[in-house]
Amino acid sequence: MAVCYSSNTLYHGKKHYPYTYALLLSTDLWLQLTDHSILVTIVHNETDPSDELQQYAAKLNNSNRVQIVLVENGSMDCPLKSQIIRLIPPPKAWLRPNDLYVTSDVDAFPMVPSIFEVLRSNHKIWIFQYQHTLMRTDTLPISFIAMRVHLWRDLLIQNSSESLVSHFGSILNWAQDTWGFDQDIVSRVILSSKLCTLPKDHGLYPRLRIPIPKKQINDTATCFHGATWANCNKGTPTLAHVCKWWHFYPSDSQGV
Repeated sequence: MAVCYSSNTLYHGKKHYPYTYALLLSTDLWLQLTDHSILVTIVHNETDPSDELQQYAAKLNNSNRVQIVLVENGSMDCPLKSQIIRLIPPPKAWLRPNDLYVTSDVDAFPMVPSIFEVLRSNHKIWIFQYQHTLMRTDTLPISFIAMRVHLWRDLLIQNSSESLVSHFGSILNWAQDTWGFDQDIVSRVILSSKLCTLPKDHGLYPRLRIPIPKKQINDTATCFHGATWANCNKGTPTLAHVCKWWHFYPSDSQGV
């Protein structure tokens, strides 16, 4: 997970959304409910981290299962960098090439201890909300996508947020609204790898400027197609299947 400590995106009503507070709560719940390790990247504007920022990081780093990485945003928009950087496994000794690396939003709250039980399978990529994309032309939801560290690095090639935005921006001709750049990137590299695929007539191929496959590829051995991973939320508190995670939205900030 990653958060911009210094500011929020101005898009989609998220200007006042309490991302930093949500991260404190979700990290605590991940620790209580699962035995997974958690990587938190905090992107900030300050040249030297302030005392307040250090205190915030200390609140998160209250377990040996939590790793905190502080990163300056440099010339890049802070919220955008916090979105993109979570795609890139950092070059740290505690992160090994065969470790499973799972992306998540900071406001994704697990509801069952077995939320990642499917990672015991032999797939190469796990797309937890595959069904969501299959039924729409939306990109692959960042909560949750899993690969081993070495595969993330192999598919992305670029190893910085800036280089990813520069490279894929020139390919995809992005609009000014930067929200969703991370999902554009990860969806394009995954679908281009053919380790995970969609029906060859799916609208996401032309949208992401990926050559339409000449024939349908059977990816069942390499790709986990999540079908019961829609989130529960204030508007949809229950589902036909067990709610595995809860997602908060800006409209939930009051009266929850």
